[in-house]
Amino acid sequence: MERDDEQSGGGFFLGLLLGAIIGAMAALLYAPQRGDETRGLLAQKSNEYANVAKKKTSELADQLKQTADDYKDKASDVVDSVKSKTTEVASTVNDKAQDVVSSVKDSAQGVAKKGKSILDATTQQVQDAVEAYKDGFNDKKQELQSAIAGDDSEAAA
Repeated sequence: MERDDEQSGGGFFLGLLLGAIIGAMAALLYAPQRGDETRGLLAQKSNEYANVAKKKTSELADQLKQTADDYKDKASDVVDSVKSKTTEVASTVNDKAQDVVSSVKDSAQGVAKKGKSILDATTQQVQDAVEAYKDGFNDKKQELQSAIAGDDSEAAA
């Protein structure tokens, strides 16, 4: 807001200066002096006002350059801030992604261990059942062989 006031003030001052120049020239033209004196005075005043106008224009150009530099610095600060925030967000997202990957990996390893444990227990149960079946089969085989051997010995007798 201050910059707008300063720029408006510069325009106002320039208008005031031009008005003063035109008024001074008009006053000199209507002054009761000889023509050559009036022309000399006009030339002198024109040079003075031209120098003042050059000085003021130079000052205004310097102000505009300073304003442009200020805006450039502010824009650079904003760009740096955005870059910094973007880097922070990317880092946070990366950290969260790594946490999720680690969590999923840990969960998968836990499930794999639990599955292996269940598989091992089931395998052991199947092996125990097979052994029990074999033992039962062998017991029945022995009984049948004994019964057959007993029937053969009774039939031979």
